[in-house]
Amino acid sequence: MHGYFGRLGTQALNVADLVARPFTDLPANPARDLSRVDNWFIAGDFIKEPDVRSSKYVQRFYDQQREIEQIYAAYTEARKAGDLERALELAQRDEIKLRPLYQSANKQMQAINRRIRTIDSDRTLDAASKSVLRDQLYQQRNRLAAVADERSRD
Repeated sequence: MHGYFGRLGTQALNVADLVARPFTDLPANPARDLSRVDNWFIAGDFIKEPDVRSSKYVQRFYDQQREIEQIYAAYTEARKAGDLERALELAQRDEIKLRPLYQSANKQMQAINRRIRTIDSDRTLDAASKSVLRDQLYQQRNRLAAVADERSRD
């Protein structure tokens, strides 16, 4: 809609969704929680509340985890190829030692992400309740990423 009709088309689609959603079997849209300034028509484009969905720690966590998994894959490949010298060199890297911490944190973050998706698809919760629950889970995920980041820097 935005590509063809610009901002006006997007706003028309938002209004249509707001009007039609109560008559459908779709769950409440958390983006329509009007207690948040971000979700107000027009004003939400200019006034933003702090975004709890992500943080620098979550981004760092995923970047570090990707690096750890790449090093671990190289270690595993060297072991399989019989290059024991390379495998030993990789095994002594700090990233390999951090892998259990990141695996544990990732498992917990995946559980949080599943809970967020469950809340999003829940048909019994209104948009405001979904927004509050989702924000709590995002904050929990952000704290978990921050703790993993702090421990990896020690």
